[in-house]
Amino acid sequence: MTSRLDHLLAEVDRQLGDVREQSAALAGRAGLLLAAGLVGAVVLAAAGDGGAVAVLLLVALVLAMVAGVGAVVPALAVGPGAGALKAWAVDDSAEDGLAALYAAKLLVLEANRRRLVFASLAVYGQAAAALVATVLALVLAARR
Repeated sequence: MTSRLDHLLAEVDRQLGDVREQSAALAGRAGLLLAAGLVGAVVLAAAGDGGAVAVLLLVALVLAMVAGVGAVVPALAVGPGAGALKAWAVDDSAEDGLAALYAAKLLVLEANRRRLVFASLAVYGQAAAALVATVLALVLAARR
C-alpha cells in the first residue's frame, strides 16, 4: 500500500520532469535565436556599412545574444547530494528519511521553477531584441 508521502513524492517528480522539459525547450529556442543572431552579425560585418542603423542593428544583435546566453547557460538544480541521501538512508525512521527527501525535492522544484521563469524572460527579451534587429535590417536593406 502506498502512503500519502509516496503520492506526494511522485507528484513532485512529475513536476520536476515537466520543468526539465520546459527548460530544455526554451534552451533549444534560445540556441536557434543565438545562431540566427550570429549569422546576422556576420552578414552585417561583411556588409561593412557603419551607419547609425547598422550600429543599432549590431547593438540589438548583441542584446539578443546576451539574453540567449542568459537563457541557456545556468543549469537546473539536480537535487540533494549523495551525503544527504546516505544520511537519510541510515536514519532510524524510513518516514523521516522520506519526509526529508520530499522537503529537498520541494526546494529543488521551487529553485527550478524560478530558473524557468528567468529563462522564459530571457528568451522573451532575446526574441524582442531579435525582432528589433530584423526591423533594423529591413530598414538598412531598404536604404541600399
